[in-house]
Amino acid sequence: MKIGIVGQQSSGKTTIFKLLTSQINMPASAKPLIWTMDIKDSRLDFLASVFKPKKLTYVKLELNDIPGFSKSGLALLQTMDALIYVIPFWGSFNNPLKYLLDLQSELILRDIEMCENAIKKADSPQISELLKKCKTSLDESIPLSKITLTEEEEKSLRGFGFLSQKPSIVILNTDNQEKDNKELLNFQNKNTLPVLVINASIELEILELEPDDRVTYCKEFGIEKPIIDRFSETAYAPFKLAVFFTVGEDEVRGWQIATGAKASIAAGKVHSDIERGFIKADIIGFEDFKKVLATVPSPAIALKTAKGNGLLQVVDKDYIVKDGDIIEFKFNV
Repeated sequence: MKIGIVGQQSSGKTTIFKLLTSQINMPASAKPLIWTMDIKDSRLDFLASVFKPKKLTYVKLELNDIPGFSKSGLALLQTMDALIYVIPFWGSFNNPLKYLLDLQSELILRDIEMCENAIKKADSPQISELLKKCKTSLDESIPLSKITLTEEEEKSLRGFGFLSQKPSIVILNTDNQEKDNKELLNFQNKNTLPVLVINASIELEILELEPDDRVTYCKEFGIEKPIIDRFSETAYAPFKLAVFFTVGEDEVRGWQIATGAKASIAAGKVHSDIERGFIKADIIGFEDFKKVLATVPSPAIALKTAKGNGLLQVVDKDYIVKDGDIIEFKFNV
């Protein structure tokens, strides 16, 4: 998954990029900064401790720090799967809600331009009507993520790369995480996007410390977890993602899919041959597996026990995969 970090100059977005990637010495650049990273998952860590595989593979994420709103920057944003809005809240940046709305307005203006061009090139009456519906909302400053679309309409729009349709979260970059004033309360009450509040400058200082010292300083500043951990725990739901797991002696691995995807799509993530030759899949939820494992001596026995008591399901290709499912695919090619 590709995520674009969006923010005006001096918002601290490059600092956020460094915190999320742990690349504190990466030099500033007028070009986009790109980093592919593992998204740590305590569930995967647990499964690895149980199955003791030769290889452990986390879900990977590509973060893009995109400078400014140049034509090339906006074009790159179109290729992103999701966005992080970095909103500053310190000094003269004293109205985070206005700052966010201004940022969203920039993206909506770009979407209006794209929509107008797409209407002219629409290859069917249905697409043309859908685009006109979108433009009506955009002209009223309503982002496309807020309009009601059928599943088919949503799929039809994905190829256009509309910026205001992309799933998004906000990182509120403040000089005081305990701020309790009217602007912060107003932001929390009126903003509808998920929010992570962070003091980026302090977290950057902590990241520069030796690992053994970080816990002490986190406690001193009232930081329960580093931003990367909080981001990993927060991002999946608003980004409309689910993660399923495959397990075994060779590898324990997390796989990322869109929320609501069917088992056949999940099979294709692992390998196209598995999707093509899909027969069925054995599925158990992570929490159910963990509970059963606590009562038996090995993971193999846990899976057999779960099958016997109905916690392990045998499903067809139309099963909707849930976040945390452990899946074994059966196929024939």
